[in-house]
Amino acid sequence: MLQPKTPDERILVDTPVPTSSLLITQQPNVTKDQLKVSYGQLHYKIDYDFSANKLDVTVVEGKNLPAMDRNGMSDPYVKVALLPEGKQRFETKIKRKSLNPHFDETFAFNIPFAELPSKTIHFTVFDFDRLSRDDQIGQLTVPLEQIDFGTTVDVWKHLEPPEENADSVRLVHPNNEVLPDISNIVPLRRQGM
Repeated sequence: MLQPKTPDERILVDTPVPTSSLLITQQPNVTKDQLKVSYGQLHYKIDYDFSANKLDVTVVEGKNLPAMDRNGMSDPYVKVALLPEGKQRFETKIKRKSLNPHFDETFAFNIPFAELPSKTIHFTVFDFDRLSRDDQIGQLTVPLEQIDFGTTVDVWKHLEPPEENADSVRLVHPNNEVLPDISNIVPLRRQGM
């Protein structure tokens, strides 16, 4: 820990300064809004088929997803669940090396119309990782009580921050590239040393 030598230094050492203030001071043209991390956007459609008692949810595409891989890209896919039970779950195909993936996949949830207001659709966007646990890019919840089922809902929404484990660390590079979570990597034993 840094020890102050003079009374003036004590003020500097003991005064907390938000990191964003330091960044703005060092880079005067950067605003606080520009320092916010973007998790990208998700385009989805929701429609209810009254004759079949089914809810159709289409994951259309993602836009401006953060790079999660070293190559500056992501391998995104989307999990769609109907909450609170979460028993009905679906998953899109993985779109390799893309920050703007096109999915165009529709999933049908069998549910009576009267139950819709008590349900929520939960979208979770992941980055596929072959050698470790898939990284969560962002998420989105859509309470169905707010939906007008008289027409097809066709919406773009900003993704919200991912749910984090208590022991997980999320690092963000200055160019908005999210660095991978290394907390789940198992070190290999050194041999021949």
